[in-house]
Amino acid sequence: MKAEWFLAGALFVAPVWGQTNPNPGAPAAQKPAAPITARDYYSELNAADEFKTYLDEYVCFYEDDGPLFLVAAKGEDVLQLMASNGEKISKDLADAKGHLFYKTYYKGVLTGGPDEMPQTKATTADSNVSYQLVLNQRNGRTAMTITYTVNWATGRIRMAVETGVFGNRDYKMRERYGKCEFIHPATSVLLDQRIPKELRENRCFQSKTAEERERWLRNLNALSPAEFDKTIKDLAVVNASDRLLGTKGCETPK
Repeated sequence: MKAEWFLAGALFVAPVWGQTNPNPGAPAAQKPAAPITARDYYSELNAADEFKTYLDEYVCFYEDDGPLFLVAAKGEDVLQLMASNGEKISKDLADAKGHLFYKTYYKGVLTGGPDEMPQTKATTADSNVSYQLVLNQRNGRTAMTITYTVNWATGRIRMAVETGVFGNRDYKMRERYGKCEFIHPATSVLLDQRIPKELRENRCFQSKTAEERERWLRNLNALSPAEFDKTIKDLAVVNASDRLLGTKGCETPK
């Protein structure tokens, strides 16, 4: 649970990025360097190919623009991606459907995890989902509650850390807000069940814009049954070749 405690501690650190230069008239060489942001740290790790597992689905940045960011994945998405790759899913992992997998990075360093949180029943709409972890002290007393609430339609996220018990004098609550985005753009395509599996897995299709992908899908669905089946078989062959050669089967759009 060390990661959760560190996460809460990072939440309480007062942001210093909004401080102004005490001497704005000083020469440029003497002005302090721009602070390194969470996105800077993330970009550095991403360039080093740090995020390449099923659990590396989303990266979430907070509005205070401090050095902390979150990497997360929806349990159901992890299961779907594994199934699409023909991988065996253990019983323990199958029980994680509806959970949130997450790990936190502070100044580009992993602070712990990956960990997971179960989904709660507290949702305000279909797209808003809350996940919660309760940490207890001795004698069953609640020490800390960490809650992530995510609007999966927009990617907006709220993290709340509560210490003590609501209604008691020692109760405190801190929160911060941010937004999540896909780490790998192709992930959203792979999870779209409207699209036939062979088309979802086609690298050329993945590289297209959203408008182009919709046009491809409309054209595919407009084919006769015989043409549809032939196209699907052809796509499967192209996909196998692309995986073997590491290509996309088409030119990357400019």
